[in-house]
Amino acid sequence: MSEATDPREDLAERIAGEITLSDDPGATLRKWRTDFGVSQTDLADHLDVS
Repeated sequence: MSEATDPREDLAERIAGEITLSDDPGATLRKWRTDFGVSQTDLADHLDVS
């Protein structure tokens, strides 16, 4: 019997895997940011990076 998983965690894992395995990770990250309407600045602030 399998445990129920959090859909947000599943999506986060899928996005991270896609970015990590991409030939162009920057473009893949940009695609996801655009899909979710997140600016580079907002993402950097959330991740506490400059």
